[in-house]
Amino acid sequence: CQRGIAQVERLLRDGIELDHRVNWQSLQDRQAFSAPQPSPPITKQIPASPRASDFTPRFSWFQQVIPALQRKPREEAGRKFMQVEQGWRIAKENIERENAQAIAEYKKAVSLWEAQSRKFRDQQLAQHRDVESKRSRYEEKDPTGLNEYWEIVLNMSEYPDSFPKS
Repeated sequence: CQRGIAQVERLLRDGIELDHRVNWQSLQDRQAFSAPQPSPPITKQIPASPRASDFTPRFSWFQQVIPALQRKPREEAGRKFMQVEQGWRIAKENIERENAQAIAEYKKAVSLWEAQSRKFRDQQLAQHRDVESKRSRYEEKDPTGLNEYWEIVLNMSEYPDSFPKS
């Protein structure tokens, strides 16, 4: 019982001695938008296209002397080049498709992030306008503004555990 009386006395003393002016700026939400911006995708590099010169056959001295013997190795080199080039084209198309998909997903993520950021900013600005509106009503001595001011002061005050809060 003695403790409760001391707490109420402290509450009354604090009510007189402490400065209860409202710092209107401190009521405004000043937090930055915390969601990280999406990172750009790391796209895959397309390998260099095969060069026909890499498939030029090497002829023996005998094949160099008789040009008719060069036909078969040239045809074989041409087929190998065509196979490698076809495989490269398929790989290139797959990489281009994967890169395009990664870029599209990134653009979608950025759009979503920007929308969330705008919504956050809009809500923050609305909250700032609300605080400024309360301050204006209080300074104009509007009864609603005065009630809002004292509600803010009372909500910021510390009360003993046994003190009714409503």
